[in-house]
Amino acid sequence: MDCFNGGDNTYQEFNSISARGLKPDYILTSDFHAWRVSQLVKQHGLSSRVIASSSQTLRPVNCSYNCFITVNLSNFDFYSKLVAEFSSYAVYRLTAAGLTGIRSHQIS
Repeated sequence: MDCFNGGDNTYQEFNSISARGLKPDYILTSDFHAWRVSQLVKQHGLSSRVIASSSQTLRPVNCSYNCFITVNLSNFDFYSKLVAEFSSYAVYRLTAAGLTGIRSHQIS
């Protein structure tokens, strides 16, 4: 296992992995980040297997008269995190050349 500070965010971490020439066999991440991490694995030409670990942010709810509303509100955290992951990666892809120095033809 190789541990190092790759940067403040996932994008910097992957740039650090590439700069060091590392080819990890496995990358462990949370279930919310797994999709974005798998996209970055492809982009950087790695053959790493992404392993998702449950982050379990949904909590049991006390079902009463407002059960329908309570359940929907508890799911909001889940959906907002997934939307944030997709949005983060979309912004990264649109601005990759400016932020990382990767030219658009290098991004597949």
